[in-house]
Amino acid sequence: MAQALSPCRRARFSRRRKRQTETPQTRRQKSQEGPVNWLAIKLIHAYRFLLSPWVGNQCRFYPTCSHYAEEALKTHGLGKGGYLTLRRLIKCHPWHPGGLDPVPPQDNKHPTPDTTGHRGEPR
Repeated sequence: MAQALSPCRRARFSRRRKRQTETPQTRRQKSQEGPVNWLAIKLIHAYRFLLSPWVGNQCRFYPTCSHYAEEALKTHGLGKGGYLTLRRLIKCHPWHPGGLDPVPPQDNKHPTPDTTGHRGEPR
């Protein structure tokens, strides 16, 4: 007769299964969550809550520059996310029309195992 798993064992089993189903994309995403990236995001939060109320709401873009920087760092990591943030801050001047400027999606240069055939050809 099959014995039912206790809630504790069920949780352990599901954690083990999640580790086994980790994809290359999730591994790359975890590598972007380093301590320097965490510190940069916390500095953005400090700016947003301490200095931004004094400066006022004068951003001509959506999302605001601080939200854009946070999303760029979370999506692309410190290198490319920092570059995208710097590029966005350079565009912030009175002669730029502003508007909607979302963070570009992360490109998948490395094929995932389920989309390629035996020798790397698409299925």
